[in-house]
Amino acid sequence: MNEESPQPAKEKLSLRAKKKAQSIAKRILIVVLSPYRFFRSVCLITGLIVWAFIAIMVVVLYFFYSSMPDFEIMTFKGFKGAAQKQVLSKLNDKAESYRWRSLDEISRDFLYSIFKNKYLAARHKRKLRRILKDMLYKELISPQQYRDYSNYSYFD
Repeated sequence: MNEESPQPAKEKLSLRAKKKAQSIAKRILIVVLSPYRFFRSVCLITGLIVWAFIAIMVVVLYFFYSSMPDFEIMTFKGFKGAAQKQVLSKLNDKAESYRWRSLDEISRDFLYSIFKNKYLAARHKRKLRRILKDMLYKELISPQQYRDYSNYSYFD
């Protein structure tokens, strides 16, 4: 019986050595694979952020396009009414009544001051050309004045 007892002790030592070797191998494997795990987690987090951003943009665009009026059905009066409603909803004093004015009711001096501004973006230049044509059409300016204003350097 004495001879049998040292063998289990040796087996216990060899099991401990095996477990220790396995734990060291696991630690080495963890250290070796940690950059891969880090990269995988970074990719996962980045992907989640991108998909969340895409989902938010889809929702925002859906609500934006659903809030726009149907352009194919609306007439000019419908657009004008929608624009007036939108402007009136944003006014500070809603109790006061406002009235839309036509171009011929606006002071000439005010209209001329708009055209004398030399720091204009291209889109503003297009708008000003339309206003000039409207002023000529409504006879607020003469054809000579129209040509003079059209030839200003900021229209080039």
